[in-house]
Amino acid sequence: MKGYFNESYTTFKNKTAFVIPNAANARCLSSKFDPVYYEEIISLYKIDTEKPIVFFAGGYKDIGGVHDLIYVFSKLRKQITGIQLVLIGDGFNQVSVDTLVDELNIKESVIQLGRQPYEKLYTLQ
Repeated sequence: MKGYFNESYTTFKNKTAFVIPNAANARCLSSKFDPVYYEEIISLYKIDTEKPIVFFAGGYKDIGGVHDLIYVFSKLRKQITGIQLVLIGDGFNQVSVDTLVDELNIKESVIQLGRQPYEKLYTLQ
């Protein structure tokens, strides 16, 4: 990651680097499971909770890993019957995410929920 950062942001190359780990947001930590919202999402998107689910929540950005996850999921799908990929989020790479899903012919196994309220992420996990 540091190498990528130094290559991408050359103005900071000779500066001391600090790594700030992802921190939990207090809104998410104080959230409660919402069974009504859960059932709405399961029903609306026809998610089969009896089958394996791979879950991603985040921004669709170059370093976010969503493209790598989709590619790996396409491989897993050949090995694990009924596996589903649930993507929560959006971003400037939305079109390339949609294109990759189409190119890999996995659209029927990928469920994109789009951006969801932060407080609801606890329920969706």
